[in-house]
Amino acid sequence: CSDKFVQITGMVATGTPERLYITGIYGKSLKLGGLDIYSGGYDDERAFIAKYNPIADDWDWVANGCGAVANKCKEIHDIESDGNWYFYVSGCYDDQKFISRYNENGLELWMQTFGSKCDMTKLTVDGNGDAYVTGTYSENGHTITIGDTDIEHIYNQGHFVAHIDASGNWIWADDSEHLRSSSGGHAVYSSFPYGKNFYSG
Repeated sequence: CSDKFVQITGMVATGTPERLYITGIYGKSLKLGGLDIYSGGYDDERAFIAKYNPIADDWDWVANGCGAVANKCKEIHDIESDGNWYFYVSGCYDDQKFISRYNENGLELWMQTFGSKCDMTKLTVDGNGDAYVTGTYSENGHTITIGDTDIEHIYNQGHFVAHIDASGNWIWADDSEHLRSSSGGHAVYSSFPYGKNFYSG
């Protein structure tokens, strides 16, 4: 429960014994079982991550999500597991987009930020523990930088897809229009305001 509001934005179950990770947004305070966390004030809304243990029927931990508390984690859009002991989240941090990797205890192993505006993101994880993040971008200069790659669009909103390895190194990044006609071996599915597409090369 929360003193102001709480909204669940993502959930993933993984492992044996089963573990359930939940993400969301809350205002002022959040109480899950006997665990409490707090934002910076009544009007301060922050993202959170929590782990639920179905066997014990209780919460293992709950934490303010993504990065230093001094910089606001505005939103967590998606959460995916590698099928073992690690999971990824994506969203908005300090008015940038981000992707982070965590262990089962909620310890953030790394975080990579990119772009300069908050836009929707989605994730998937492959069998090697690498992650793929896709989303929209609406930066004022029609350009987004992901790692060492600059991507441009000519519309009001562009779409990107990027591959990052389990150590937090960007492998590649591209725009969806190029991937749709590419033979580069990338395959990505995305669902955003301009429709659902499967890109395969």
